[in-house]
Amino acid sequence: MQNKKSIFIIVAMVVILAIGTGAYYFLPKDNKKASISNITLSGDTWSQGIYTGKPLTIKWNSLNVNSVNIDLLNTQTSAIRSIVKNIKNTGTYEWEPEDIAAWRGYDAQSKISVSAADKGLNVKAESSIFGMGQPGPAGGLENNLKTYTGYGISFEYPSNWTYQQFNCNLEGVAFCPAKAGVTGCGQTCGMDSPTSPMYFYASATVSKNNLQLKDNNYRNIYNQMLSTFKFTTPTDQTAGWKKYTDQNYNYTIKYPATWYLEKNSYPNGTVYGLTFSNYSKEVESNPPKDLYLFGLNVTEINPQTTYNDILEGFRPYKDTEQQNVEIDGVKSIKLTKTTDEHLIKSLETFKSTNVYIFTKTGANLFTFLYSSENPYTGEKVAQDKIDMAEKIISTFKFTK
Repeated sequence: MQNKKSIFIIVAMVVILAIGTGAYYFLPKDNKKASISNITLSGDTWSQGIYTGKPLTIKWNSLNVNSVNIDLLNTQTSAIRSIVKNIKNTGTYEWEPEDIAAWRGYDAQSKISVSAADKGLNVKAESSIFGMGQPGPAGGLENNLKTYTGYGISFEYPSNWTYQQFNCNLEGVAFCPAKAGVTGCGQTCGMDSPTSPMYFYASATVSKNNLQLKDNNYRNIYNQMLSTFKFTTPTDQTAGWKKYTDQNYNYTIKYPATWYLEKNSYPNGTVYGLTFSNYSKEVESNPPKDLYLFGLNVTEINPQTTYNDILEGFRPYKDTEQQNVEIDGVKSIKLTKTTDEHLIKSLETFKSTNVYIFTKTGANLFTFLYSSENPYTGEKVAQDKIDMAEKIISTFKFTK
């Protein structure tokens, strides 16, 4: 009797255990403590993005998940694109994007998502944010680069991109994907900046910060271009500028490649003058809002004329500053004065701060002139334009 009772107790325990175990397996799978976590990417870095032709290994940790789906998410548009569906969960997947161009729209602020493909199981995880690469003609972006050199610096850019010089509020170079039938970037400036996705400002102080990003979809290219930035030796911020040579008065002077040069003749002993500007009436009907003019006049004088004689005509002006400077090793006088001037094509007056630099050699007087105001509007010009005038003057060289 005792043995039968013991057998009954054992059988009952086995039945209860079996029922309990079966009940566990019939519970919703979410209750099995399933999880996916810690997605990582090897073969590249999140910050640099993904490049065509470069195998990438996606890895993750998981618990109680038999199969998974892997997707690419765009966090800006909430778009989702499948990388692979319903594969066996091994904790790793080798992904080799064949054509990044087909993935555009996912190339900025993207994430990798790994989710359970098991029926009734709703667990997933997402990676850190990264950027997708833009394709080169063959293979990865990093293997297809050209080198831009100018303004005393150089950096690399994709070989399927192009560039174009511009002169908006600041002078610089625009970079953009090349398009069939389009020369350069089809660059227009607008009010404040170029329209291209990326551009370099050639201001007086050149650094990595001069490279600007306008379209966040190209952030990985922007980061790569920055990583290749370097100063050329020697640093020449006027590299690529045009050069004017005067064989009669034996000098040369350089000016920006996007500026225009106009020769003028004057009476009263002034032999001739040169006007450098970011505007040409032969090219544009109306001057731009950021118009800037820089002038150089050459006047024949008596060799006995002194700088005091030259400055005598400026004595009546109260708001005048004078300092000694050198132009190509020749002692010169820099005069800054503020006067009332008339707008071009108008009788309206405005306060104008003009800078004159007088350089005398024998019977020739060279006068450099620039202003801090736009002669058409009377508005102050940006400091970079004034810096540009000083840079132009620094290129002046006597040839004899």
